[in-house]
Amino acid sequence: EEIDQTGDADVLVVWPNPTTGLLQLKTWLAEAGTVQVAVQDLTGRTARYFDFKAEAGEFSQPLNLTDLPVGVYLLQLQTAQKRFTKKLVLVR
Repeated sequence: EEIDQTGDADVLVVWPNPTTGLLQLKTWLAEAGTVQVAVQDLTGRTARYFDFKAEAGEFSQPLNLTDLPVGVYLLQLQTAQKRFTKKLVLVR
């Protein structure tokens, strides 16, 4: 999927969702910096945490969550400028 740098600056795309564990994140970053991604179960426990260094522009990152149990998770992506939360469904 393409992200339009003007219209989609505040959009986080996560696909496929539901996923079997291999997924892709995509968003637009106004400036270079750190991108933190946390995957939490519905009790609030952090199941996975990722820390990426990213350049300004389109940020696209694959994630492998195949070792997590099936269920519903909250995926949180945070930068210095913004924070997103998406519901993620893990299936087999």
